[in-house]
Amino acid sequence: MSSISVVFFLFACGTPDAPMAADGEAVERIAPSDGELTHAKLGGAEADPNHFGAEFTLTGSEPLQTLIDDPSPHMGHDIRVVGEITNVCQAKGCWMVLRADGGESMRVTMKDHAFSIAKDAGGRTAHVQGELVSKAVDQKTVDHYKSEGSTDEVPEDGKDEVYELVASSVLLEAATDAG
Repeated sequence: MSSISVVFFLFACGTPDAPMAADGEAVERIAPSDGELTHAKLGGAEADPNHFGAEFTLTGSEPLQTLIDDPSPHMGHDIRVVGEITNVCQAKGCWMVLRADGGESMRVTMKDHAFSIAKDAGGRTAHVQGELVSKAVDQKTVDHYKSEGSTDEVPEDGKDEVYELVASSVLLEAATDAG
């Protein structure tokens, strides 16, 4: 079983052949030019460049710290949270780490690798809707995430199991200039 997990994580940042939105509708990618960010195009209309994945179906947000403190009531359910992005996959933008108000953090992966976020989104606030899942962790997984990260922050390091949010929708708040 561990060899299957290793294969999964080694190919985790690959791009699927036919990405799908949460409602099963095909997602068309807008091709990047000169390394610019790609974002989803749904139903023939270009999406907000700060919105990635499917449309949000939940309006209220749960504090991210609530999931970290007591994840069990939220397991397997769609939930919406808000947090500060502290780290983003530097290979494809297919995962990010969100920090809660209490300072603890949780990894967010993009569902089915159907979309990605800007690799330079660190420091921005993200609104995320997705499903909370539990994942086993091994050292190869930790090393894989470290190899893709812009920092050494890896919430999985030293743990056998972690909770992770699998995002179907992400909205990045506009970046603010610190004058």
